[in-house]
Amino acid sequence: MCFFSGMDVTSMVRSGLITHHDLSSFERLLRDACRPARIGIVAVDLRGVFRMVPDLRLSAEIQEHRCPLCVLAKSTPDGWRRCSRNKLVASTRAVRSDRAVVGMCRLGITEHIERLVVNDVPVGLFYLGQVVRTDLRAESAARLGRGAPPASRAEYESIRSRLPRVSRRAFDQTVQRVRAVLDFAAALIRAEGIPLADLGAEIIGKEWSRIREQPPIVRRALVLVSRSAGQRLSVTDLAARLRCSREYLTRAFGDAMGVSPGRYIELHRLEVARHLLSQTDLTIGEIAFRSGFSDPSHLSARFRARFGSTPTDFRRSASVTRGSTGSRSVVDLNERR
Repeated sequence: MCFFSGMDVTSMVRSGLITHHDLSSFERLLRDACRPARIGIVAVDLRGVFRMVPDLRLSAEIQEHRCPLCVLAKSTPDGWRRCSRNKLVASTRAVRSDRAVVGMCRLGITEHIERLVVNDVPVGLFYLGQVVRTDLRAESAARLGRGAPPASRAEYESIRSRLPRVSRRAFDQTVQRVRAVLDFAAALIRAEGIPLADLGAEIIGKEWSRIREQPPIVRRALVLVSRSAGQRLSVTDLAARLRCSREYLTRAFGDAMGVSPGRYIELHRLEVARHLLSQTDLTIGEIAFRSGFSDPSHLSARFRARFGSTPTDFRRSASVTRGSTGSRSVVDLNERR
C-alpha cells in the first residue's frame, strides 16, 4: 500500500515509497491513496488519454459512480434528472476552474473534484467522496432532509448512516495523496508527447498507438493533418501551425514516415475520399470538396493514380452503407502509390 504525503513523485520513487511495479498501475495508485480513509473515487477521462497510455488505463469500475445514495436517487426519473444536472454543473465548473472544486451533492455527501491538467489542457476529473465529513455532519443532514423525497427519507437516512465517516484531516491527507498520483500521471503524459491541444475524438486507442513512436514534431503534424479534412492544407501552412520551418518539417517528416509531408497530406485526402465513396451517397463533387481537392477532375486523376480505378468505378464495386463521414487519422503508406 502506498502512503503519500506532500512529497513529489520523484522523491517518493527514490525513497522507495513507490516501486517501479506500482508505477505501472495508475489505478492501483489511486485506489491505494483513497483506501486508508475509505474514500470513494471516480475518474472521468475528458480526452481519451487514459485509453492511449497503457500505464494510465482505467477499469470500467473506477469510471462508474457507485454512491448508494445516488443509485437510489437515480431510480426515479426526477431523481435521475436532478442528479445528472448536479453532476453536469459540478463537472463544468471543475473543467473551467483553475483549482479543485469542493462541496456537497444535493443529498449531503461530500464531493471533492480534483483536476488533472497537463500543459493547460484539462485531461481528467477525479471525484473523491461517497463519505460524510464528521466536521460537516449537521450541514450534511440538513441537505439530505431537503433533497430526499419525504416518502422515502427514512431509507435515504438509513443508507447515509452506513456511509464511512471521515475527519477533515483524513480527507485532506487523502487529497494530498491523490494529487501526488496525478503529478505522476501528468509527468507520464508529458513524456509521451501527446498533442493534447490538437487532440480530437478520432485520435484514440489503436490509432494513437500507430503514431506514438514518432518524434514529437511528426506526431503533432499527423494529428493536424488528420483534422484537416476539407481544408486546403499546404506544407507551408502545416509548418506555420507547428512553428517550424518548412525545410525542417520536410526533413523530419520524411525521415520518420518515408514520404514527404505534402505526399502524406494528399494520401490522407484520398483516404477520406475513399471512405466517403464507400460509406455515403454524396456526389463526387461534394466528396472532392469535403476531402480537400480543388474539383472533381483533380480528385478523379489522383484517385486513379493511387487506387487504380476512378471514384465512380470504386463506388460501384463497394457496398454503400450509411455511416460516419469522419476521416481515418492514420494513412496506410504500404498500399499502391
